[in-house]
Amino acid sequence: DESSPQKIKTAYLVHSLIYVPLRVRGKTIGVLGVDNRKAGRVLTQQDVTVMMAMADYAAIAIENAQLYYRTESERRKLETVIKDTNSGVIVVDPEHRVMMLNQTAKEAFNVTGEYFGRSMAEVFDHSQLLEIIRSSSGSSRREELGVDDGRVFSVQKSSINGVGYSIVMHDITHLKDLDRIKSEFVTTVSHDLRSPLTAILGYVELIERAGPMTAQQEEFIGRVRISVEQIADLVSDLLDLGRIESGLDTSKERTPMAVLTHYALDNFRNRITAKGLHLQTKIQEGLPFVFGDPIRLRQLVDNLLENAMKYTPSNGTIYVEAEAEDNQVILRIRDTGQGIPH
Repeated sequence: DESSPQKIKTAYLVHSLIYVPLRVRGKTIGVLGVDNRKAGRVLTQQDVTVMMAMADYAAIAIENAQLYYRTESERRKLETVIKDTNSGVIVVDPEHRVMMLNQTAKEAFNVTGEYFGRSMAEVFDHSQLLEIIRSSSGSSRREELGVDDGRVFSVQKSSINGVGYSIVMHDITHLKDLDRIKSEFVTTVSHDLRSPLTAILGYVELIERAGPMTAQQEEFIGRVRISVEQIADLVSDLLDLGRIESGLDTSKERTPMAVLTHYALDNFRNRITAKGLHLQTKIQEGLPFVFGDPIRLRQLVDNLLENAMKYTPSNGTIYVEAEAEDNQVILRIRDTGQGIPH
């Protein structure tokens, strides 16, 4: 409260001034200053009290403004990321109203016009997507989904607490194309291999008929035959895999699993005995029929028995059990071999 004006922390002449810190949670974020340039006006303790109150309000307002700015900035960044990402993003609330939809998802499902707050059935005309969104099996679900323009997406639905559900779509069209090319290549190569393998087996048979051979020659010929037969079996497996992947191997019928298992056991019984193994069976009488491909089911049982016999040491035991439980037929094949490490 100077009688003559002076420069006190200012660029101009003042008679008096007050500086009050702007504090939030014990931290000073700025200073509020008031000065008096006219003589005869003395600043009092009441002015200090008023200034301190104003500083408290100002500090809160400044902090809220900063928080809002940061929140708004992060929101804009998130919107930009979601908008420009190549993955489709859909967010719906618990009542299945659409809350967010980025450009990729709009293009995939041909969404035009306003969508916010509308029912998903009004926004999307895609039965599989609607079924995925409506499903309640767990908090997460993943499926493959095709759209009208030929693209294929890997779709993952996730639950978001307090928001609803998010559906994230990754374009896997190129992966499906690569898988198709791989399958076609395997099928083509497998077909091309069958002819030379058949020719090799035919010539092996002719060699044995051409004249007498030494014991060593017979051994070599036998090894060639075994090797070619193994390659032929592998080629057949590859062709089977190609048919299964292409959806051509879909024939199914009512199959008696008990009869099929007995046929498989009769085929392996002598080999199991020759290896010094014991076989114990417990197949329930009157097992219900199984709806499936009898050839593939027989192949399944044969493969399990083959593995059990191959990896069980001499004097071991193979257990085969089959029983009905509710609407299922349960087949168990166990052995006393080394097993598969965990």
